[in-house]
Amino acid sequence: MKNLLNINFLLRLKMITDNKIKTYLQVNFIKFFFYIFVIAIGLFSLYSLVPLLTGVITAFIISYLINPIVGYFERQQIQRIWVIISIFIAVFFIIAGLIFITIEFFPSQKSMAEIQSKTITNLSILKDDLKIKYPIINWDELNDGLIDKIKSSFNLTDTIPKIISNISGVFSLLIVIPFTVFFFLLNEREIRKWLLSFIPNKYFEMSLITLREVDNIFGSYIRGTLLESLVIGILTSLGWYVCGFQLGTAIITGSIAGLANAIPYVGPLFGAILGVSLYVLNLIPIDNVSIFGLSPSIIKILIVVAITQVLDQIIKPAILGKSVNLHPLIVILGIMAGSNLFGFVGMLAAIPVIAIIKVVISTLHKQLKEFGFLSETIFSVITQNVSESKGSHKG
Repeated sequence: MKNLLNINFLLRLKMITDNKIKTYLQVNFIKFFFYIFVIAIGLFSLYSLVPLLTGVITAFIISYLINPIVGYFERQQIQRIWVIISIFIAVFFIIAGLIFITIEFFPSQKSMAEIQSKTITNLSILKDDLKIKYPIINWDELNDGLIDKIKSSFNLTDTIPKIISNISGVFSLLIVIPFTVFFFLLNEREIRKWLLSFIPNKYFEMSLITLREVDNIFGSYIRGTLLESLVIGILTSLGWYVCGFQLGTAIITGSIAGLANAIPYVGPLFGAILGVSLYVLNLIPIDNVSIFGLSPSIIKILIVVAITQVLDQIIKPAILGKSVNLHPLIVILGIMAGSNLFGFVGMLAAIPVIAIIKVVISTLHKQLKEFGFLSETIFSVITQNVSESKGSHKG
């Protein structure tokens, strides 16, 4: 009889346990899909706000770069708002000067026709030279295709409507970014306190440590990349000027190359292709004299590209150090994802964002173990299961 009661008790206990497990799985299954649904809606909403988010992300990066300067002058007993206004005025004059230089050296309609003619002539000379050296390739077909593309790109009737169609987006960014930067800088302390207010007390110290690590990574990457881009931009401008570019064209080309250099792998290649294309196609005449099978113009191009690429490989590790330690495949995939989501700004921000996510996960894991939250959580789950089993046994 006693054995029968024990068997009956065990069967009831198993039934109760099975029902609890079934209920637990059902509830968590519903929760799981609810969370997935909420995340999907959130991601869709974010994607629809990509232009606005691009402006906000750009403003955040600019604010982060300027904030140390504001802090320095504020420590010199200068009011924060006057420091910010002074920086805005200085930036305005710098941008106005760059625009003036660009317009000054931008070709007129007449000179654009001359550039088009010179480009086609240079292509024909290059084609004839390559046909002799590499007859196996159909250079005539390639040359005709390039000439058609060049003529269409120089056709202002087709180009101007495309530019006008993008003006509204650019204009909205020009409004969003400065205002957002201004209020980010002005209310930096309030924004920081507001964000920290959402953190529970028991996670507060751990969160501060994590934020400090993120600040170190983000700051070293952004400032290091800015310095590297500045160095590469100056050296590239000097290189193209020595090769025969006009001063304004060399500065513009070098500036674009320096900015593009901030994008790992893709940027330096883009900067090199841009300079080579301008050099070969329309700016410098191709000479017929050959040195080791190459013209002096081509040798100059190769020297400039080689020097900038080698310096990039030397400067990048020296400036950035080990602040970002990511696999090249992750870097490339991150750049592609950033480009698809946020365009050029996404390409620039992809690597620091991935590095920050990596640091946050590793730092949180380390801090959770040090503060005992992981072990405490596991212990509480085990204790809860044991107490539930005892309660069922008593029932």
